[in-house]
Amino acid sequence: MKKNILFILLILIIFSSFLYSDKLHDFRLDTEKNRYFNPEKIDAHTLKYTFGDKSGLEIKDQEQFIMCIPESFQDKVLDYTQIKYRKDKKYSVEKWDKNSAYIYFYIHRKLDDCWFAWKDQFGFRKRAATGSEKRPKKNCFYDISGITGFYPSDMVVLENRGVGDITKAVANIHELKLVFMQNSKDNYNADPDRVFNHPVRKNAQTLSYIINEKTGVELKKWKYWKFIIPEEFIEQKLLFSILVHRKDPSRGNIKSGKRDMHPAYVLFQAHDKETGFYKNWVDSNGDKKYSEIRSAKNPEDETLHNCMKAFGNIKIDHFILKNVGFGDFDKAVANIHRIDLVFRPELKNTFYRTKIYTPDTEFSDASKGKIVPLFGGGPRTDGKFENAVLLGSRRYQRIRKINSLPEKYRFTVNDSSDFDNYLDGLGRLHISLPVGNKLDFIEVAVGDLDITSMSANKDGYYGRSGRSEINLYLNNIITHNREYLIVRGNVGMAGLLAASPRQSEYVIKNGDELIIESNFDVSFLMGYRLTLKD
Repeated sequence: MKKNILFILLILIIFSSFLYSDKLHDFRLDTEKNRYFNPEKIDAHTLKYTFGDKSGLEIKDQEQFIMCIPESFQDKVLDYTQIKYRKDKKYSVEKWDKNSAYIYFYIHRKLDDCWFAWKDQFGFRKRAATGSEKRPKKNCFYDISGITGFYPSDMVVLENRGVGDITKAVANIHELKLVFMQNSKDNYNADPDRVFNHPVRKNAQTLSYIINEKTGVELKKWKYWKFIIPEEFIEQKLLFSILVHRKDPSRGNIKSGKRDMHPAYVLFQAHDKETGFYKNWVDSNGDKKYSEIRSAKNPEDETLHNCMKAFGNIKIDHFILKNVGFGDFDKAVANIHRIDLVFRPELKNTFYRTKIYTPDTEFSDASKGKIVPLFGGGPRTDGKFENAVLLGSRRYQRIRKINSLPEKYRFTVNDSSDFDNYLDGLGRLHISLPVGNKLDFIEVAVGDLDITSMSANKDGYYGRSGRSEINLYLNNIITHNREYLIVRGNVGMAGLLAASPRQSEYVIKNGDELIIESNFDVSFLMGYRLTLKD
């Protein structure tokens, strides 16, 4: 019996080695002609590599930048990497640049001397977009432990693989940040200031930890709170979180255009039940959320999108909110009002009804390796939302502005008048529902980016990031009953909002419809998906 088990294990190891070599794309470390770089230690879990001056450092086709990890960090597990990079305009002389520089990222696992190529659902590489030295593109190599396993690394490599005219397929690397995971044993020895273990279940898939809706509760610098996840949700994947927070004006109001010298930043860390490691929520702009100076009546609803992308395939049994601000201890204080978690339901014996308006928009499909959705509009399309449904009472004013733009910025929108959907006079989308089926889950791909401003925003993208909020509710045209599923859901430049009815496996009644409305500003609906059961 033992011999059979050993034989099976040997076969699995051999098979995995074939998969591993396929992942590497024939990678070879060139130790002679390529460049080595040393890091700056930012804190106990972060290293930063800076390249060249303010213009960054050119990396040509087939060139490698090799980063050795200091011995003091070689017992830590790499979580994710943040990169700032671009392609200089002098190499992009054509209108449609066919000479692209693609950046690959490789990680060396110290344990068994193995190299791994980073990869996500979109592939192995990241394209260096043309940009100025003042606004290099920001991106992330997410969930590295999901590729290498929860094992330490001692070296990472950036490599450029160009296409087209390789003399023009050149990228400029500005900065690379390596962020390592924190262990629950050595990082949070002190007891948390508060523990929350009784969330309100807002609907079948949403937990709400209500701190204080009116004024919030102060989370002081370097203090942290612990939030316990109920047992029945540990096996489910976290889609996104909504953090309702602010900094009180009494902590130091600032004039418009001035910088807050004592900011409060909130870090969200998910704890993996199986490994004991914490993983940071992160997107291309960073892992910390700045608490804006606002009154108690107007806290910010901040959506932490794409948690599946940041956390990977872990089982979250609790999470941490920590204030990692800086400056004066009494001024770098965040007020936390509420935090909501939206989980993806167990999708067994279900079917979808999907409507895609904007081309290239796709919802996630774990069975096909697509763990995050793809949005056909927003920053990746320079602010365009081709054929999207424009929601909101001011939709016609926005349409007129879009139509008056120079031709290269114009795009068409959809009036969505068909058998299943219609727009009313207030710009609300009414979606008919199949009577008798069970409604499990609703996903909405929506964005808010106004390119009619003809300007760049604070995140380095073209267009004004708006202030729209979405309400999503079930409405019955016969009984006039209304059930809100999302209230004032913050709309990002392009993102996903999702919800479930309060009642699990809600049976759709005669007269039921789903309504999506946009408040405070218009929103671009790129598509929606309903998860249903017979």
